[in-house]
Amino acid sequence: PSIIHSETYMLSMNIGDKGKEASLENAYSAAKYFDITSDEAHQIGIELSTQVKNWESHYRQCGVSSEDIEKLRHSFRADL
Repeated sequence: PSIIHSETYMLSMNIGDKGKEASLENAYSAAKYFDITSDEAHQIGIELSTQVKNWESHYRQCGVSSEDIEKLRHSFRADL
């Protein structure tokens, strides 16, 4: 496998109005399929964004090496 750097992340399967696009907007559009309200979807998005923003410190606390963290850095969007 190779590392691909992109501004747009894609999922393996279609989930919302934007198909495979891995974005909060796309996830919010799929709320109806999970029997949750738009407000509930947005609250979940806020909670997940908070966790993702702290991915690096969490990985360090779990003992992940700096080398491995750098390999994974491209997997997390900085703008969430």
